[in-house]
Amino acid sequence: MLGAQASHLLPKEAWQEVRALHKVRPWRSVLLYATVYAAIALAFAAEAYFHHPLVTLLAIVFIAGRQHSLYILNHDASHYGLFRSHKVNAAVGTTLSNLVMFHHPEAWSFIQWRRVHLLHHRNLFTPEDPNWLGRQLRGDTVRPYAPGRLVWTCIKAGLLTFLEFFKGRQDYVPPKGDGAIKWRDNHLRTLFLPFRDDPEMERERRIKLVFFAVVLGGVAYFGLWRPFLLLWLLPMYTVYPMILTLMDLTEHRWTQESEDLNVSARSTRLGLLPRVLISYLPRTLHREHHVFPGVAAVDLPKLSMLLCNAGLSPEPAKGMQALFQELARGSTEGGGAAWSGAPSEPSAAVAEPSSPR
Repeated sequence: MLGAQASHLLPKEAWQEVRALHKVRPWRSVLLYATVYAAIALAFAAEAYFHHPLVTLLAIVFIAGRQHSLYILNHDASHYGLFRSHKVNAAVGTTLSNLVMFHHPEAWSFIQWRRVHLLHHRNLFTPEDPNWLGRQLRGDTVRPYAPGRLVWTCIKAGLLTFLEFFKGRQDYVPPKGDGAIKWRDNHLRTLFLPFRDDPEMERERRIKLVFFAVVLGGVAYFGLWRPFLLLWLLPMYTVYPMILTLMDLTEHRWTQESEDLNVSARSTRLGLLPRVLISYLPRTLHREHHVFPGVAAVDLPKLSMLLCNAGLSPEPAKGMQALFQELARGSTEGGGAAWSGAPSEPSAAVAEPSSPR
């Protein structure tokens, strides 16, 4: 059984390589953010230059994928994996991955995202896991997703996310809290109502209001409403939610409740076109992330190779076609089809120590 922080299962040489992957590389993190924003700027420039409907459509899809890349970098920052300072991780994640998403339902607070996500890792597939609980309340832990249903669910997310801005609910984890209050707050009200008992959240809320006022004032002053609405907000509320829904529903086998990460978590290696459309950052190697959460997304392919060579996990599924084939098999069998070629030697999950630095 493959559990979190399975360092004792690795050969000594492989463990040393995993320790090296935990090393924070600040300049690489700067480069990753710069690359994402350069790609976004290029898409804006291409759309303005060609001014053709097809180019506009391609730019919308491409920018949504880069917004997803910002989401992944925010995830790494929430694990304090981009910079050595916890405060710098929080500041960069807040500014470059959250504020720029203008209170999107999936990027509204770095603080709450980190609190909720750490509970997910700490209590995976239990009622104390906010992600699992949300899936259970939606029925996703008992109903397998066939490919057609998955595609339709993603399309619905792209059509309806705008409504979530006004009437959606957000989980809330109090400071130093041990559990999440499911769907406590109306999403829009979290922007305007003070967090009286949570100074950290209140400080973030006030920063958001100032940031939004300054940026929207600049957009109005310079007459940039067309690119802002068409190329930034439109992808954010159409294609981007489709990508997030696809990832959220497939990175775990939600119908397979198991402490064995080879059963409950998926790992998929995307081809070139999906990487262009979804993100070049390999979020889909999700099993590897749960084994060692302190390893940044960009290093997950190396971690995957080490785990595979040690016989602890299988090779990642090759491309979206393999993923959809598994989903098709699982739907006909009445449950999520788990990988059947797990290592034969049993092993116990271990308690999660602090990630090596």
